[in-house]
Amino acid sequence: MQKPGGFFRPPVNVERAWIDFARLPADLSSEALVALEEALPKPRGRAKPKVLEYHALQRMTLADLFQLGEAEKIEGLSGKKREDMIFEFSAAKLKAGTQIVTEGCLEVTNENHAFLRNPCNAYLPSADDAFVPPSLVKHFGLVTGMTLRGALRVPLENERYLGLAHLESVDKNPPEPAATRSPFKELV
Repeated sequence: MQKPGGFFRPPVNVERAWIDFARLPADLSSEALVALEEALPKPRGRAKPKVLEYHALQRMTLADLFQLGEAEKIEGLSGKKREDMIFEFSAAKLKAGTQIVTEGCLEVTNENHAFLRNPCNAYLPSADDAFVPPSLVKHFGLVTGMTLRGALRVPLENERYLGLAHLESVDKNPPEPAATRSPFKELV
């Protein structure tokens, strides 16, 4: 199956492995061929990549976080505060390739730092709030009070907060129209 660009794309739903009969020995009996087909590995369906909700981690107690860390074999969690355990667990999962999605209310501080405030903490500042990069705030015209949903990125060295990698939605709508929306004060 050739694509217009010239790249070969293998079939997605392959029921069984392909056998090149021309390369098999000529004296192979039908019983041996059946045994060969049975010995081939069974096709596995493509599993959806796991998506972890950051709010689920934020709602956990310290004991639950410690048990989850032991189950996932994440080292160095003993003796840490709850916020540090959430950060370490999230960083380890992000480095392993698991996508973590968060949602919250945007707050842009006086110093032009933006954070996603968590409803579990009554939208008050917390150490486990996600940082929103200024490039996203400027690109999408984000203001305080908007509800954002997006994926977190792997923290860089010496970062204290998990950062938002990209936006999935702004106020439960696609993020692109948010930049052209009229402010509430100008609607009248």
